[in-house]
Amino acid sequence: MDFELAQLALIFAPGLIWANIDEKYGAGKPPNTVKFFVRSFLFGLTTYAVLYLTYYLLGFETKDLRFEFNSSEDQSALTDLLTNLFSRPTDFFWSIPLSLCLSIFWLYIVRFKWLSNTLHFLRATKRYGDEDLWSTILDEDSICGQAVHFRDFDKDLIFSGYVESFSQNEVNRELVLKDTVVRTNGGQKLFDAPRLYVSCEKNSFLLEFPTDTEKEGENDGK
Repeated sequence: MDFELAQLALIFAPGLIWANIDEKYGAGKPPNTVKFFVRSFLFGLTTYAVLYLTYYLLGFETKDLRFEFNSSEDQSALTDLLTNLFSRPTDFFWSIPLSLCLSIFWLYIVRFKWLSNTLHFLRATKRYGDEDLWSTILDEDSICGQAVHFRDFDKDLIFSGYVESFSQNEVNRELVLKDTVVRTNGGQKLFDAPRLYVSCEKNSFLLEFPTDTEKEGENDGK
């Protein structure tokens, strides 16, 4: 049993790296514990699958992956399978940098929504999956550097600026704005800020995308 756990740890190590990067920079919101470990396991298996495919394409010597299960009491079928796959230390050594590379490639898939765009092109769905629309909208190329009005109702303020970066958690929404003008909801200008961090609870604000006419009016009023 200890040997099986050690072998499973070899799968989870690159998978945990990949899953943590996906959680922080790709998925948008953290999954529950069970889902996280399932994803870690699948990411780990994918890493080793790509590793052995790379071995094959480069002509490196690979292990004979014939899984011969026995029914002896001291070794299970799962142990046989894992022993065949992950018995070489070099496999684990190369799986770590490979998982980092694959996680970056995965972020491109998430960033540019290749899967959802393909499904939309095939007219299989109109949804964007479970991703929060906050991330979906602000992650678009057309939004980066665009002017927005962030209306915080709790503070009775309007923050008008250009989106530099954003983040979120289960409670708050966060933005970093450039060239920001801060006004009251009544329209009274309070101050300018070259760079401003804004945060508020997710149900206490509105995010507006002004037209060119509105932006010209703001510039005239400065």
